[in-house]
Amino acid sequence: MKKFLLLALIFVSAVLAAKTINCEGTYTGHLQGIDSDGQFIYWSFTNTIVKTDMDGKIIKKVKATNHSGDPCLLNGKLYVPVNKGAFNQPKGKSKDFIHVYNAETLEFIKEVAAPEYDHGAGAIAAWNGHLWLTGGLPDGAPGNIIIEYTEELEFVKRHDSAGFTRMGIQTMKHMFGYWWYGVYDKPANVLCDDKFVIVARPSGPSLAIGMAELKDGTLLVAKTKSTPLEDNPKKKVWSGSIVTATFDAEKKAIVVKKD
Repeated sequence: MKKFLLLALIFVSAVLAAKTINCEGTYTGHLQGIDSDGQFIYWSFTNTIVKTDMDGKIIKKVKATNHSGDPCLLNGKLYVPVNKGAFNQPKGKSKDFIHVYNAETLEFIKEVAAPEYDHGAGAIAAWNGHLWLTGGLPDGAPGNIIIEYTEELEFVKRHDSAGFTRMGIQTMKHMFGYWWYGVYDKPANVLCDDKFVIVARPSGPSLAIGMAELKDGTLLVAKTKSTPLEDNPKKKVWSGSIVTATFDAEKKAIVVKKD
């Protein structure tokens, strides 16, 4: 039985390692981030949350508050950072919250204020049973900010991460033993240790649209694309997709698999 499960895992890994996943449908907001438990993918399209299977077929979608950012899964719940104010401005101009959904049904559970983050909540990650919130950053700031909460969204601690990145951190996950930021700078990827100290700027595709690590070590890298509406070219809709990749720990590089 164990041998069969091992062979099955190897087969699934081989398939995912060279796969492109297109999220079904188009949306009025661009893709802000993703997460996955290996059975489903959760996509945040600014004002719509979408749950698909691993082939991108829609299981459920719900309207969400604008601006909903990079989400994360933890113990059957989907956590989504939300800013109802301005991004990348001095303290007092953002209105930051965390929205909690039932991961199975996408039923909205609650909204929790996150006043500890000052510049526009944009990304949230789960690690070691806690939640870690980050987001925008004003020009001239000394570095990025990460706010740690319990699973019940009780404030624990503010963490300062040295190294300014333009408009802060767009996406964040703890993967392959490191903290990862997807940013709008070049290079677009930042690799940090567990104390948020930068250790590398990995080469490879940008993680600023979304990322997730599967249990078999596959890295999901999200992309988003806009398309003008046929009947009104001045307006556009957005789509989302994922390519699969791996992390070369020795070279500190992200490698997209080819067929």
